[in-house]
Amino acid sequence: MTEPTALVILNLTDRPQDVPCIARWFYEQWGHQVPGNSVEQTMDRVRGKLNHEQAPLFLVAVDADCVQGVIALKLHERPEFPDRTHWLGDLYVAPDVRGQGVGSRLIKALVVKARALGVSQLWLQTANRQPLYARLGWRETGQVLAGTQAVSVMVLDLGALSTVRIESERVLLVPIHAGFRTVIFETFTARITRYMHPKPSDTVEEMGRFVSDSVAGLAAATNLQMVILSRSDEVFLGCIGLHGLDRPDPEMGLWLKEAVHGRGLGREAAGALIAWARAQGRFECVRYPVDRRNLASRKIPEAHGGVIAREFREVSGSGFELDLIEYRIPCL
Repeated sequence: MTEPTALVILNLTDRPQDVPCIARWFYEQWGHQVPGNSVEQTMDRVRGKLNHEQAPLFLVAVDADCVQGVIALKLHERPEFPDRTHWLGDLYVAPDVRGQGVGSRLIKALVVKARALGVSQLWLQTANRQPLYARLGWRETGQVLAGTQAVSVMVLDLGALSTVRIESERVLLVPIHAGFRTVIFETFTARITRYMHPKPSDTVEEMGRFVSDSVAGLAAATNLQMVILSRSDEVFLGCIGLHGLDRPDPEMGLWLKEAVHGRGLGREAAGALIAWARAQGRFECVRYPVDRRNLASRKIPEAHGGVIAREFREVSGSGFELDLIEYRIPCL
């Protein structure tokens, strides 16, 4: 799927001429099912939510002065969840441009807007678009009824990095903490680090300092250092992280303990973290440096659309010369 490059995302307050079209979309998609509702009433409700710097609000996708889609930041969408304030909703893409990435662009733009407004968690409900949102880093928390139809409730964490939790089919990524220092020390061996810049820690205490620094990076929102666990039983598998979150191109690092090599878990964990990065809507790409000789690790960025951006040499912390290739995995 290729996203349209000429598309721009604007606040509906800047495009009031699009309100009649959007009201017709909403009425034809959902509003006609409500007894007594009309296009005119729907139009009045849309006009009543034309805010710019507070929710509720609408964003629209525009190409060549033609509106192609809309999305809303809503308040208290489900009354049974009074503590869940901010919701993504009313996502609609014009039929003739579906499948061109308009919906993904709208979702990413709304996430950026929500973060700018200080939203820490964004919720949504969907009956059939779970895979789309999962690819963008959302996670399902349960199901509820919308009328007679079961819908999934999903959430995206926008707040403190220490609360981020990322799931995929087989792995679970959670923020690092001191309780993992011993298992990391025991599994981060010389064989693991052969083609990596860091060297193994000599003592558990030295590893503890790395963990403390990583926790500080989480608090400062500069590094997202995660532990990879098996989703089924939460057994430790390895570590993964994004470093330099204050840049448009953070760097990913990843390793798995030897006992689980060859199962595709590294590729899956990387895919989950890349989906999270893309969902943030603020990164141009993720950099993934890897030694040229590490063929298994090179397959990870290549599987996620990475292209070689530069080649260079460095000496690792263990004194080995590394012949590095830096892949760049697109996020926008």
